[in-house]
Amino acid sequence: MSRIPKWKLEKTNVKVVFRLQFHATHAVEFGRKLADKLFFQHVAQENIFEDGNHLYRFLDDDPVISRCQNIPRGITEVKPKPITDISSRLRFLLSAILEAYTSEDGKCVDYMSIHGSEEFARFLRIVEELQRVELHEVPREEKLSFFINLYNMMAIHAILVLDPPTGALDRRKFLGDFKYVIGGSAYSLSAIYNGVLRGNQRPPYNLTKPFGVKDKRLKVALPYVEPLVHFALVSGTRSGPPLRCYSPGNIDKELVEAACSFLRNGGLYVDLLTNVAYPSKILKW
Repeated sequence: MSRIPKWKLEKTNVKVVFRLQFHATHAVEFGRKLADKLFFQHVAQENIFEDGNHLYRFLDDDPVISRCQNIPRGITEVKPKPITDISSRLRFLLSAILEAYTSEDGKCVDYMSIHGSEEFARFLRIVEELQRVELHEVPREEKLSFFINLYNMMAIHAILVLDPPTGALDRRKFLGDFKYVIGGSAYSLSAIYNGVLRGNQRPPYNLTKPFGVKDKRLKVALPYVEPLVHFALVSGTRSGPPLRCYSPGNIDKELVEAACSFLRNGGLYVDLLTNVAYPSKILKW
């Protein structure tokens, strides 16, 4: 005998009760499929989906996710493409932006021209596909190159929206407040930097790690620190690393080349009179 389960979802601060004419088992299975595709989730992320007195909300009704910069028109209903496909298209766009709007060494970026470009408009459309993308079981090289390239494009986007940070407080806001929703979770620049690429290491002047033990983003973090990423991530300053495009097939070689180039071009200053070396602050990380 079938019954009508009641599922509660929180929608714009109003509790909506859905009555679905399913057998209880089939109804739960159907709900879990929707939750697994990240259309909605438990308000406290305690379970995927269960019958009973639980609260769920749609992805774009989450107060944090709704303010992310890649969800301007609400949650996308298009089936998410594989991360390898999205990553490949992002590399293509980043390469086009590098060729058209940066100096030969990647140090000078024409932000105003990027802002009005077709390449940047296409980038904004592509990153909407990240809302419900699957990030688990992604090979290290693919994940590393994807998040480095995404971080750098996010940084450009943040500079266009917030302007370059000019002090410690501005930098904290720049790194912490500007977010994309990726795979159903909100990622700030700091979360990508310290949480994913630095293997969930505590940021400077912080007491806690970016991802707690129950945070599902912890499964996305690299298993250990990748120290060479500091030579790949742009900061919008002349003293920072130049903008480059990184590929999964050559990521380790490209990171070594980026580190060597950075050190040869001002990252390490040696005073020959006093025999004292003055490294960039990046090396303190």
